[in-house]
Amino acid sequence: MKKTILLASGLLCVATSGANDFADAPIIYIKASRAPLQAARIISSVRVINRDDIQFRSKQDTAELLREVNGLELGRNGGPGQTASVFLRGTESDHTLVLLDGVPINPATIGNAPLEQLSTSLLQRVEVVRGPLSSLQGSSAIGGVINLMTAESVPQGTRQYIHAKAGSYDTIQLQTGVQHAEGPFSVNLNLGHTDTEGFATRKGGGSDSGYTNNNLSGFVSYQFGDHRLKLQTLQTRGNTEYLGGFAAPYTPIDQDVANSLISASLRSDINADWKSNLTLSRFRNEIDQNQANFLAQFDYTHSQRDRLDWQNDWDINRNHRLTGGITIEEESIDSLSFGTAIDTEIDNQAAYLSTQHRWGKHQLTTAARLNHHELFGNHTTWNLGYGINVGDNTLVRASAGTAFRAPTATDLFGYGGNTALDPETSNSIEVGLSHEFDNRQSIDVAAYKTRIKDLIITNFYDLDGVDQFSDGFLLDDPLNENVNRANIKGIEFSYQYQSLPWTFGFGADLKRPWDESNDVILSRRARITANASLRYEQDNWRIGTNVQHQGKRDDSLFNDVQLGSYAVVNANAQWRFSKNVVLEGQIENLFDRDYELAGTYNTPGRSAYLGVRITSD
Repeated sequence: MKKTILLASGLLCVATSGANDFADAPIIYIKASRAPLQAARIISSVRVINRDDIQFRSKQDTAELLREVNGLELGRNGGPGQTASVFLRGTESDHTLVLLDGVPINPATIGNAPLEQLSTSLLQRVEVVRGPLSSLQGSSAIGGVINLMTAESVPQGTRQYIHAKAGSYDTIQLQTGVQHAEGPFSVNLNLGHTDTEGFATRKGGGSDSGYTNNNLSGFVSYQFGDHRLKLQTLQTRGNTEYLGGFAAPYTPIDQDVANSLISASLRSDINADWKSNLTLSRFRNEIDQNQANFLAQFDYTHSQRDRLDWQNDWDINRNHRLTGGITIEEESIDSLSFGTAIDTEIDNQAAYLSTQHRWGKHQLTTAARLNHHELFGNHTTWNLGYGINVGDNTLVRASAGTAFRAPTATDLFGYGGNTALDPETSNSIEVGLSHEFDNRQSIDVAAYKTRIKDLIITNFYDLDGVDQFSDGFLLDDPLNENVNRANIKGIEFSYQYQSLPWTFGFGADLKRPWDESNDVILSRRARITANASLRYEQDNWRIGTNVQHQGKRDDSLFNDVQLGSYAVVNANAQWRFSKNVVLEGQIENLFDRDYELAGTYNTPGRSAYLGVRITSD
């Protein structure tokens, strides 16, 4: 059993610290698979970031935390609070489904989850599953799924904490919370505030772009018999300043941003073999522009998703599990963007079924999902995976699956809207091998291929295909169409070594993310990405460094800008001053590297931060 757990943690590249003052030895379960399973039983490429590592990295927002995940690339339009996009395994930025405690938070308008608005102080754990998962999770899971998890339960008694951090760009972050549990009743409440002056988002000058954010999260739960009722919420509200784009270049403007998630769940142990989980949720995303556009209008986008998910798990026996359920969604969209208004509702229903089987050294997973969308009708996706343990220390696996992304309200009714659009669809295959050399080191290698068709683009009817703007305005009569195809091939490699006081991890992704329709590499995706981390720790202190590398890549199909390759080095340190007080420090971009995550947009230079964490007994 010990070797199984160590192998699982090595395969997932989890930067753990062993059983000491900072972390406990890991027993990893993956919940993005719907039915929580031990990592060693997941036939997928997975990365888990635990609470200890989240605190040690102390990133300002979730987007920055995810930059350290192998196979994931980040695009960003400037600094704190600015729009961030993730590209997982070379797929599009809206091909990754993001869950918050199991609830999708990709807005119904543009499809990109607001990762830049979520403080890492709210997170207990992050799971990144690479590969198609639409059969389990629905639309947008072409490149994979990111499951963000906040506190699920609290220990008996009362505990408080406070985390304060300050540093470069006049940045201040405060987070405080209280937990209380007594018998079957438990409550968890967290409050946070972020304020920074930021820096000029665009190259070429301009004023600094500030950012403020306030957040509230928590839950109340009650256990009665074999049932648990839980009410949960997360609220973020903030203001983001930035510099105008093509319509008003370098003009300081700002927008108010709010995200709200409210959910109620009832988990029931019907009997020893049957568990049921019924969840009702509402996710709302609001963006309100505070300056008028060139049409003298104030743009805004308000989207809301009401969702019912009823999942049932049956353990046929200790080696066979069946998971099935239904999902019912209603999306409401009210927006105005550059003169195009959207006011509509879209319904979506789905039924899903998955199985997990183990016999001897073999394991098999299957999954299927039937989606019914109000506008494009029925759509079916599936997954099939097989793994075999070769000896005690090697796992060989193979999987295949399909996925899709339903057109968003913006695709259908916004600028260039087309209600005749079909879903974007994909077919993927993967083979992999995991091996544990000893109790200290392990490797994982995976080769994958994904073909995507019916990619949606906005056709501007510009024969040159390069100059898409005229006098600062988009050309007339655009139309969103299913015309593009992509073919992505890649190899991922990861290595993990842990022999205290040293912990080392390395990951690399070599891929060919090809736009077949235009015969070019896909925008903002590099052929080579890599990351490495090293940590040294003793009784009450530890230090670590992380290096992130991304190769050169094209910025956009509509310009000739190439983003150069770069390597950024970050450093962290923690010192346990006393039983309840931990001091921390970090330096981002240690060597002050000038690089870009999006064309014409700045990234932070060398920056330093100091913080303190205080907890009660």
